[in-house]
Amino acid sequence: MKHAAGLLAFVARFAVLGLALAFVIGLFWPGVGSRLRAHFGMP
Repeated sequence: MKHAAGLLAFVARFAVLGLALAFVIGLFWPGVGSRLRAHFGMP
């Protein structure tokens, strides 16, 4: 069970870091999300 808890903490840490990075990029580069979605053809 200790291994599963460590794996969950590892995944959660990278999820939080990814969201924080996306927030900072969104602050300094507004509109990047919509441009990337348009570039890759996502709705």
